[in-house]
Amino acid sequence: MNWKKTIDAHSHLPESDLNVLKNSLTDLKINKFVIMGTSPKDWPIVEELAKTFPNKIIPSFGVHPWSSEQLPENWFTELESYVDRHPNCLIGEIGLDKVAKNRETNVKYDFKIQEEIFEKQLVQCQGKMLEILQKKIKQVEIDKEEKKKFGKINFMMHSFNGSNDILSSLLRLKKNDLFNFYFSVSKIVNGRREEEKWREAIKLIPDERILGETDLGGVIGVLEKALTDSYEMIAKSKGWTLEKTCDILHQNCERFLNKSIECEKCGLKFRRLPDMYRHKRSVHDGGKPHNCENCGKAFARADGLKNHLLTKGNSKKCSAIKTFNSSYIPNSPY
Repeated sequence: MNWKKTIDAHSHLPESDLNVLKNSLTDLKINKFVIMGTSPKDWPIVEELAKTFPNKIIPSFGVHPWSSEQLPENWFTELESYVDRHPNCLIGEIGLDKVAKNRETNVKYDFKIQEEIFEKQLVQCQGKMLEILQKKIKQVEIDKEEKKKFGKINFMMHSFNGSNDILSSLLRLKKNDLFNFYFSVSKIVNGRREEEKWREAIKLIPDERILGETDLGGVIGVLEKALTDSYEMIAKSKGWTLEKTCDILHQNCERFLNKSIECEKCGLKFRRLPDMYRHKRSVHDGGKPHNCENCGKAFARADGLKNHLLTKGNSKKCSAIKTFNSSYIPNSPY
């Protein structure tokens, strides 16, 4: 096992003492971890680990569907602040679950609430990578019109255990669709099936779209064993050596984590969709056409000019506010 090329694409915080993980991280053989924050209470811990071990931990912030019913009012603002502070983070662990029940109430989690939370997070993922739970989902469909709301996203189906039909339908999506699907494998989830079935399922995943994971939060020995099991399952199914499996999964995970958005006009690449849009407006679409007639400052978007006029603060408001009207903003709906 070439540990220098290993990346655990989906792991968790330990349920026990966090100090155990902190004390063991430097000694763990696994090269990198993507650690999930599944609710707002996890996010500061994930952030602390990412700051303490920047070369080891890739942070991920999100709301798991099982946490969607008890969120603070400011949860989304908080999520945005974490994403802003960690531009290379993932959004996750998030998703939709039509089957699971709340252990305390024995009632299924409200699917309408899940959808609302999920869509908000999906919008936040514009131009970013997305780690998504695909657990016990009967059917999730996002039509083409809905897709237009979102940027191009690398979309990982964690511990993918769906039917061959679902896998085939996802793989049939064209390259210019808004989602690039990756599929990760864990022993703890995928290994529950009979060996013949999980081998068949793994074999169908394209070589360039498969990843390995533990789906655990643990310490030395536990995590290495879980990731080794995942890699060995993939190696057996694909007919690869363990060394080849390490090489291919390392390339796949680096590509998944570093996906950039390409400007269709010049080919320049960007990490986030808003950055690409700003580039297109300033370079390809006439620069900044909305000018303040009072101070001369230019804006790429009409709403940027309006905010300049209205929300600069009492001491710094542009004096044009006194005569502000829609003529300042060409084609403005205001």
